[in-house]
Amino acid sequence: MAGILSVFLAVFAILVISRALKVLNWVWLKPKKIEKFLREQGIKGYSYKFLYGNTKDLASLSNEARSKSMDLSHHIAPRVMPFFYQTVQKFGKFSLIWFGPIPRLLVMDPEMIRDILSNKFGHFEKTRTNPLGKFLVTGLISYEGEKWVKHRRIINPAFHLEKLKMMLPAFNTCCNEMSLQSIYIPGFRFLPTKRNKRMMEIYKEEKAREEVLQVIGRKTPDFDGLSHLKNLTMILYEVLSTKEVAKATREARSKPMELSHQIVSRVLPYVNATVEKFGKVSFIWFGPTPRPQVSSYEKEQKDERNP
Repeated sequence: MAGILSVFLAVFAILVISRALKVLNWVWLKPKKIEKFLREQGIKGYSYKFLYGNTKDLASLSNEARSKSMDLSHHIAPRVMPFFYQTVQKFGKFSLIWFGPIPRLLVMDPEMIRDILSNKFGHFEKTRTNPLGKFLVTGLISYEGEKWVKHRRIINPAFHLEKLKMMLPAFNTCCNEMSLQSIYIPGFRFLPTKRNKRMMEIYKEEKAREEVLQVIGRKTPDFDGLSHLKNLTMILYEVLSTKEVAKATREARSKPMELSHQIVSRVLPYVNATVEKFGKVSFIWFGPTPRPQVSSYEKEQKDERNP
């Protein structure tokens, strides 16, 4: 017993030490290593502060700027983004700040901004957004690589200056509406709400469409191609559920029963309907569990001797 306890304590101690080292690397070792690497490249900015970075300075400067009255002018940067404004004034157009242990580079040079937005070589990955975003909309904001290049080429004509001027009122209205709906509660997307279920259904349908286009495309569907449609197959499986079985059973038992050899249509109406539709070897679903069924009975034939 003592040997088992000592082994358990040793394993527990190893796990605790391993987790502690990972946390230490995340909050101190890795940020300092990144800071040193950026300094060697000549990038100026704030030094890393343990755990918080520059978040306290950002909050205090924002509160201080909003507590003062603002003059009527177009010089709004010190009021709207005081921390970023002071950083650029202090360290230049290419500077380093910290959001907790995560570094951020402020880029104010137009040529460098153009290179980053064009992203010709795929060096600049998109930042992570609200996890619910992929259920609501996809496009340039989330695409990467060749997929981004293809869609950017398609919508490029819509970004002419004259067209954008005409769309400014619509942009303003959409931004005002979205700002009221952008509150994100961690874990809320996992709750089985009506909205989350519907978004999950839409997401699955979209993935199924993409899968069909990738596997089959414009070719004539064949058995080999259909067998590779995993997402579409899952959707078809979910259609067959216990609700359909219960509904068919209630409908069958509400009708008067006639004495015949084919009583399966009364006792197991859903099984009977499934066999008639898909054949003798088929399967049905009870919730997430498949149930194969093999039937050997034939349909009852009318006696030719009777009129």
